[in-house]
Amino acid sequence: MQMLFPEKRLVSLAVALANTARQAKPRTKRQKREGKIPPGKTWADMMALSNEFIGPRNICGFVTYPSVAQAKKVEMWMRRVVTNKPGRLSEVLDRYVAKIELRPVLTFKNGHLEFVPTMFRASPLALAALGVALLMDPERDWISRFGNCKGCKKYFLDLRKGKGPKRKVWCGDKCEDAYKYKTKLSRPKSMQAVEIPPSIPPTVG
Repeated sequence: MQMLFPEKRLVSLAVALANTARQAKPRTKRQKREGKIPPGKTWADMMALSNEFIGPRNICGFVTYPSVAQAKKVEMWMRRVVTNKPGRLSEVLDRYVAKIELRPVLTFKNGHLEFVPTMFRASPLALAALGVALLMDPERDWISRFGNCKGCKKYFLDLRKGKGPKRKVWCGDKCEDAYKYKTKLSRPKSMQAVEIPPSIPPTVG
């Protein structure tokens, strides 16, 4: 399937929008700095995505500002994906994706018939639904790069290049190290390792 939008941006936008509704209480300075994705940034990314599509084609179109309710709905979709309990999610996504309006006209250019878009409209929820649909598509590689960080609790995509297993539990080494260090400190003293001196063999008289 040939996509009119860049897939990476769509999936990333869906993840970012879900994270605006899943803002776990920050416990460290790093979590305060990185754990929260401002809704304004998400909207700016969506507008940039829209402009990348409609700008070069000189067509009218817009993307509305995402609401808190929309972010919570996308977060619910992501939770179903990450827990592998989609239910009827495919049907829900299909309804929202169908709301993306793209009106083409047939024109004759340079000796060829072409479909030229004349209008584009989409809500943040519809674009996020398309991103989640791409994430769930088994013919694509996005699901292998998707995870829910055990440390900061945010959703993420492991976009590192190269071969090898992709991160699914930790968004990065810092989160993993911080979580393990915190777990070690909270472990009861009774569970900590105790050195047992070697036994002294009895003497034979």
